[in-house]
Amino acid sequence: MKPFELLAISAGCGLMIFLIVMLTLQNLMIALIGFGVAFIVTIVVLAMLVLSFRPNPEAPVYLDRQLAESKEPGAAEAALRVDVEATVGGDAPRERTAQEIAEEERAAERRRRAAEQAASADAAAGDDARSSGGERAGE
Repeated sequence: MKPFELLAISAGCGLMIFLIVMLTLQNLMIALIGFGVAFIVTIVVLAMLVLSFRPNPEAPVYLDRQLAESKEPGAAEAALRVDVEATVGGDAPRERTAQEIAEEERAAERRRRAAEQAASADAAAGDDARSSGGERAGE
């Protein structure tokens, strides 16, 4: 939907509320408030609905309407394109395969083992430093 269409639909809903209130209560201030509330609520709801819309990627998208209506050979095909990036859920993370999960687990295990080896090497180096320092102090 184009922005003008959203505004027109919202104004139409607000105008209906305005007319209903004016014809029943005959109070201009309440009718104007009703128009404003209906206009704002309608435009917000429509805007949220438009934001949630994702076009079908297989549907043709006209880049150039004049080119699509041209009689030249190949012009109609040149005016169309399929937007591969606009897939439904295209920005959602894809499901990982069992192979990818197993590879991630192996990498995590390698990192854990490397951390354990580094910790044990640090502990051994600390023991060596204490034992050599204690021997010197005892001499």
